[in-house]
Amino acid sequence: QGLERMIELLRWRGKLDDIVILFFGDHIVKGLGIDAEECTMYPQMQLAFDEKYIYTDLYIYNSATEGFTYDKIGTAIDLLPTIANLWGFDYDAKTVMGRDLFDPDYSGFYFAHWGLWKGSTFYYDTIGDTFSEVTDGFNETAAYEEISEYYKKQEISMKILKLDYFREDQDDIPADEK
Repeated sequence: QGLERMIELLRWRGKLDDIVILFFGDHIVKGLGIDAEECTMYPQMQLAFDEKYIYTDLYIYNSATEGFTYDKIGTAIDLLPTIANLWGFDYDAKTVMGRDLFDPDYSGFYFAHWGLWKGSTFYYDTIGDTFSEVTDGFNETAAYEEISEYYKKQEISMKILKLDYFREDQDDIPADEK
């Protein structure tokens, strides 16, 4: 209701075309678990467990995009490149882990549960190294390439944390670790 009121006021003041509103939830709704056994809210709300309840949507609103729906999976690391590209901001793609969700060459990817990743045409069990729920267009070689890319990003992320890469004083980092 608050968002609706804000949009009404912006429209009334003639400012709605000048604003972009972005909403993103960073985690599961509090009280809803990743499976029915660990969550008591499903029976309380008279809902059957459905995977859709554990993921969050990204909403980008501008009067020019009103009514437009884009259905691609992604994760929080995709927010920066998506927003940067929407607004034409320059950034160094080598220092950003995510991808632009509107990039037609990016099929989307996210971490569904502990040890389970979801691509646009598959789920991948990292522990058992198996694919499930594959859909039309699934290509195992392409899927492994995508998974390999994310393992590399995970490794880079760990090195950034370990080395405190973005600290002010870089002089004491050995050259072979930069």
